[in-house]
Amino acid sequence: MLHPNQLSWIEDDLVKARTMLERFTPALLPFSSGFDCGAVCRQLFYIGGDYYDFLSHPNQSSVFAIGDVSGKGISAALMLANLRAVLHDEMKRDRVNLTGVLSKLNRLVYEASPPGSFITFFYAQYDQHRSRLHYVNAGHNPPLLFRSLSKNKKPKELSVGGLPLGAMLNPPMAFEQGTENLRPGDVLVAYTDGITEITNRSEEEWGVHRLIDTIQRHSDLPSQEMVKQVFNAIDRYAAGTDPIDDMTLIILKASL
Repeated sequence: MLHPNQLSWIEDDLVKARTMLERFTPALLPFSSGFDCGAVCRQLFYIGGDYYDFLSHPNQSSVFAIGDVSGKGISAALMLANLRAVLHDEMKRDRVNLTGVLSKLNRLVYEASPPGSFITFFYAQYDQHRSRLHYVNAGHNPPLLFRSLSKNKKPKELSVGGLPLGAMLNPPMAFEQGTENLRPGDVLVAYTDGITEITNRSEEEWGVHRLIDTIQRHSDLPSQEMVKQVFNAIDRYAAGTDPIDDMTLIILKASL
């Protein structure tokens, strides 16, 4: 049994770790980045395993990322701290070698994590001059791209990439980069699996189809308002049932 003083030290450490993670939460991309941006992260426990980040460059390019660590707690916080340090060094470059960054992060996560640990990760750079999005998806839930001129059509899943970070030191297939040309009003939705796997009282998952329907019904709203509408829909569906995972949602709308 732990001594009360030991419990107090553990609580203090958890508070410090949570404060560290809260400092990781970035300011949203400015509108001048080419996007109207909204984001929310709801943590299941005191220390979560979800991560997102943004950075805008003076040359009218911007980079953003979303990830989900296998496991939670202090070990997840340490993994995220290491990943963020390397990622921010790369994000500050005017032109990012996306596949090179993912290969570097993969080695970092593999060598610094317990066996069996990994991070699903989506990393993208938007070139505002060319209205072009470059991305790599490392085993993450594919973000959804809704085209402004086809509101009722199925969105495109951005799935090009490779295995989750840390799954293998030397994956048999190198990371691949995907590219999409964006038009004004296009909406990009990136999320962690806690969003779609929340269940109702009948233990039925909310699912990707309900996320898609909610976005399509509210696509004319600003991004942060769309984020609110998604979480309102989730809360109504769950009707007081307990979540099973962290929930992170990013919505980016290409500037009109």
